[in-house]
Amino acid sequence: MLILILPGLLAVVSSVFADVTYNVIGFPGAKGNSFAVEINKKLYPLRTSTTAFPLWSGVAAGAPASSSYRYVELNKKGTKVMSEKFQRSLENAGTTATPNEFFDRKTTITKLPTVNQVYKDIRPKPSKAFDDSQIATIHLTVDQAAFDDMLQHPLVERKPKLTAGFKFINANNVYSVDTVVLKVSGHASRNYNKVSLGIDFDTSKGETFFDRPAIKLRAQRTDPSMIREKLYTDILHSVGVPSTQGSYVRAYAN
Repeated sequence: MLILILPGLLAVVSSVFADVTYNVIGFPGAKGNSFAVEINKKLYPLRTSTTAFPLWSGVAAGAPASSSYRYVELNKKGTKVMSEKFQRSLENAGTTATPNEFFDRKTTITKLPTVNQVYKDIRPKPSKAFDDSQIATIHLTVDQAAFDDMLQHPLVERKPKLTAGFKFINANNVYSVDTVVLKVSGHASRNYNKVSLGIDFDTSKGETFFDRPAIKLRAQRTDPSMIREKLYTDILHSVGVPSTQGSYVRAYAN
């Protein structure tokens, strides 16, 4: 009986202590700060790079996969300056990597109620860009002075056009483009103190956003609930009317 049971025990032990890669999206509160994952009160540093930022990743070698964890922000000396106030857990004991989670946001993926489909939905195939179950992150790397000037003078058409580096991160995907064109979008809405932005991809180089040549980051300045436009387009899709697609994102510059 011992011979039969022992391999099972060894298998359990090896799976419980399997190395896991932890991934978190985070923007340090001060220059030189970084992030780590805390498991059983032990810190495992996470790393990023100029090409990966704001995604931080790292392996917690030897940490029990069955243990809960949380992300923390560290200062230059490696001292905790901010900790998540909740504990996270892996999906199952066999998990080898977490999704791309967002620092200090407990929920990464959740299922939302949908509008009943009345007529056939004629939209193209589902896109990774529009996933209602999560809030993705868009990070723009842009000349700060030029970006500030564009926001302060939204009625002026910039020449030459403002360019930026672009990165889109959701729970399971990272998509980046070295250069996109960034501009203020809209007409009357340009007079608001929070403007919408347009992002154009260079299709001549085969660059798109999941097969789309351009996207808009709508500020929804006149809708504090940020629900109206999304609900409007969902209703149109439910009755088979062609319309734009959209989903919520967190947008950051620099």
